[in-house]
Formats: sequence, structure tokens, C-alpha cells
Amino acid sequence: MDKFLKTLEKKDALILQNESLKKHCSFGIGGIAKLFIYCNNVKTLKLIHENFKKYYIIGYGTNVLFDDKKNKIPFVKLDGYFKKISFKGIYVTAGAGVNLFKLNCELKEKGLGGLEFTYGIPGSVGGAIFMNAGAFGQEIGNYVSSVKVFDGKKIFWTNSFQFFYRNSSFKKKNLIILSVKFKLFISNKEKIEKLQNKYFLQRKASQPYDKKSAGSVFKRIYFENKLIIPAKIIDNLGLKGVKINDAQVSEKHAGFIINNNNAKFKDVIKLILKIKKTVKNKAHINLEEEIVILKGKTNVHFGRLSYTHNI
Repeated sequence: MDKFLKTLEKKDALILQNESLKKHCSFGIGGIAKLFIYCNNVKTLKLIHENFKKYYIIGYGTNVLFDDKKNKIPFVKLDGYFKKISFKGIYVTAGAGVNLFKLNCELKEKGLGGLEFTYGIPGSVGGAIFMNAGAFGQEIGNYVSSVKVFDGKKIFWTNSFQFFYRNSSFKKKNLIILSVKFKLFISNKEKIEKLQNKYFLQRKASQPYDKKSAGSVFKRIYFENKLIIPAKIIDNLGLKGVKINDAQVSEKHAGFIINNNNAKFKDVIKLILKIKKTVKNKAHINLEEEIVILKGKTNVHFGRLSYTHNI
């Protein structure tokens, strides 16, 4: 293993051993990753795939809850080459590791509109596409022209994909997203900036933006032909503000669970289960998590590949 790690370092990878996962997620919760690899190019990614039976690819960890225990499965973050942005007319190509804040700033300068609703989402392009991130009635998948992917054997561009609510065919097909080509439209800097600020202020006003969280915990669902917004149900059932140690249902937005200071994995899990049980018993609705939960033997692997969100 040491020999292989040295090979990765020669390929320009940054390898951290016994790295705290708290530093790599917005929840501020997590144990130790035995290996945390910053992958800077495609060759390194192929080597990682060839030498590890399982590995996680993560973005900025903004919708993931890590276990507090030590995780022996390597964590891989796409960096370097995967953070490039290029423009050609109304098309913009962004690497999977590009931060959405960074992308929005570049789009504003270029006068390209469409993705303003993503301003304020603190995640990566790869994760946003993988889970089809959305807000304010819009979804990022609507602006995707083609995607560069790795299927474990070859790397190729594809425009054969589908997007669903907080999901995509990339997840179902075990594909790692490397780059994304967006088709946008001509706008102007002032209009784009105005929209970006509008969405950002709406987020700050309605969400616990200054608290540690992983965003919306539960997906919206259809129940008896009606769209159910989990936050409203949770609020109506008197669960807003409920705590289990330092894990708390946000008093600002009942769809969020926040880490007040030193919340543990088990605290958040217990709170999620309490919410689901209460909603099931009193409203007869089964809630489904939107956040990705990584725990020991119950970790969700998509074949040999895992993508936690990456966003």
C-alpha cells in the first residue's frame, strides 16, 4: 500500500492519512478517514479505481452525514484538473470539482444566465449534477448539454442521461461525473447579479444559513396526489426546535437539522428517526432522506463507485 500511495503522489495526488471528516462536510460531524486523496487528474483517478475495490468520491460534503467512527474506505476529492472552467459562446464547460459560487461568479462576468438559482448552494458541479440539485422551482439538470463521465473502464462524453427529482441516471448507471457542459443564454452582468443576490438573500432569510447543517434533510414527496413539503408537516406537528443533545430541528426552517456545537452522528440519526416516526404515526406519510448517510456496513455503494454529493 505504501508503494502505491507513493505512486499516486508522483502522479500529483495529495494524500492525507487519518484525516478528520468534520473538515470536509458542512455538518461538522464525522470520524476519521484512513485515507483522504485529492485527485488532480484523470490518470490518478484511473489508478485509484484499479487499486481500490471501493472508494467514495465526494464534493464539498454539503448534503452528507458521516459516521463518527473510523472509515477504512478511501475518500477521493476531485481537484486540480477537475476545477477548470472554459467558455464557448453560450456553452460553458465546468469540471466536477468546481465550486458553484466560483462558477456563478465566472458566469456573471461572461454575461451568461440560467444558473443564478444555484448561487448560494455551497457545493460542487459534479455533486449538483449527480443529485440534480434544485431550488426555487428550478433544477440544474435543465441546463445540461453533455457530461464527461468515467464508467470504470473508459472516459467519454455523453448526452444520453435523465434527470429526476434529486436524482439522475448517472447515479443509476454507476458513472463518475468528470466535467459538465451547460447550455445557457445571453444576459448581462447587472441582471445576473441582481438575480444571484435575490436568491442568496432568500436563502439567508428562510434557511439557517449561518448554522452547521447538510441542507434539507428530507425530499419532497407526492402523497394522495398532493405535493408534500416536509418542513411544513414537521412544523405543523410541533417538531420545530426539538433537540437531541446538540442536534436540533432548526427553528428557522423545520426541514433542516442543525449542529449547534458538538452534535454526534447518533444524535442526528435519532432525531431523523424521531421525525420520521412522528410524521408516519400522525400524518401517515413516509419521509425519505435527501441527505446521504454514510455509516459503517450500511454505507451506500454504487457498484465499486460511490458519489456522496456531492455537492
